[in-house]
Amino acid sequence: DDSPLRPPRLAPERTALKWLALRREVEIGEAAQEVFSAQDGLVNAVMVCGPVRSGKSYLANALSRHEWFTVSPQARSCTTGVSVGPELLLAEDFGGLVGDPSIAVIDLEGQGDKGIAEDVRVAAIPLLISKAVILNLVVSHGPEKQRILECLAGMMQAAKCVAPNRGDRKGLFGHLHVVLRDCMNSEAECRSIIFDREDPESDEVDDHAAAAMRTRNEHREEVQRAFEAPPRVWCLPKLPTETAPSDYRDALAAYSEKVDELRAALCAQLAQPKLVNGRPLTGTRIAALAPVAAEVLQTSSAPGLNLQSPLERLSKAEVQMASAEFRERSVRLFQEFEDRLPQEPARLRREAADTVRQLTEQLGLRLQGAGSAHDRQEAEAAFAERLGLFQERLLRQNSGLLEEFACALADEFAEKAQLRFRGLDADEGAIAHERCETLEELEQRLVVFAPRAAALIRTAVERQLELCAL
Repeated sequence: DDSPLRPPRLAPERTALKWLALRREVEIGEAAQEVFSAQDGLVNAVMVCGPVRSGKSYLANALSRHEWFTVSPQARSCTTGVSVGPELLLAEDFGGLVGDPSIAVIDLEGQGDKGIAEDVRVAAIPLLISKAVILNLVVSHGPEKQRILECLAGMMQAAKCVAPNRGDRKGLFGHLHVVLRDCMNSEAECRSIIFDREDPESDEVDDHAAAAMRTRNEHREEVQRAFEAPPRVWCLPKLPTETAPSDYRDALAAYSEKVDELRAALCAQLAQPKLVNGRPLTGTRIAALAPVAAEVLQTSSAPGLNLQSPLERLSKAEVQMASAEFRERSVRLFQEFEDRLPQEPARLRREAADTVRQLTEQLGLRLQGAGSAHDRQEAEAAFAERLGLFQERLLRQNSGLLEEFACALADEFAEKAQLRFRGLDADEGAIAHERCETLEELEQRLVVFAPRAAALIRTAVERQLELCAL
């Protein structure tokens, strides 16, 4: 039974959503996109990947403490494409603090079945947006450094895909965790086997072995460059039963405690937001980046490989998305101005100028870190020109409406004067009273006019009052 000190058991009521499906084109699931787009706050993703049938989905369920991802003993992979949990986890549900970034759990289809190009297409977008990347492998006979580093080499292909320039790949991805299932070795020993540099110049190795060492060392260097921090290695003991319990906390104590230790390490890393192009990821930004990244992958000559400056394209697309967002915002704000016309010109000019200044400053803040300096300057200049046209049209519309209003107002008060003075004969007191009330009512209507226009209307109405009095 659950104790008050134990978190709730796994909840099987909902299932993961397909986010990315790789067919002839990269297809994006709308329901999964809504999971991200509904959150305009910070979001960190935890990505679980690895070879087919390595238990990735089970580990994803254990980390999320939900039965979102399908697990099965069948030989084929249960997961196809990229799946995401049906909701974001609150940081405090993962052991973090209130206000830390929300957490998305992502499960990738098994790698190695469809070739490196397809694996890169699957992994590129999740790798780019994930704060933590978990490579899950079964190593019943201890860590095989060649196989593990080959899996990591696929991730490095994705890094080259996203950032062709080697300098741009430094810290491109989040934190790497290598989880070794069914492994009884010490984690320090396994980490040394996998990530410590080998000496190909040793007299004890032949040319073939030396060449393999150099290749593995290159993979290690690329991994160290691509991730935020040195990778961590975790060893999960083999479960005594053939079928794992649905709730990992019902498994072997050493197993469940190690998963909890992994969750705690992730929690510390997930307290800080994932940065892409120097800017933290929010749910809405992930949702906006996904179709752009999918297009980048789709338009490559060799799917997922050798893309030309996709980070630049992503960055440029962010400038375009921000510009479009602020164009829509400016249209709404100036439409609100138009709905309130006519207004006193000086006040309208002042309020419109304040709105233009605020929008310009907000766009500048929104564009920080997005695109190149040239892209930002172009976007800001185009937006300023657009706002200038809006402002000019607004003032012109206001002037035209005031002219129409002035004519209508003069006619209205001329008619009122005739009606009020009719039948008053020569009663000067009554005439003065009606004249005073008419002018007071007029003053209330003149507040929308500039002083000069108001004076002209006032003079015209006073002349009409004099004629009526005569």
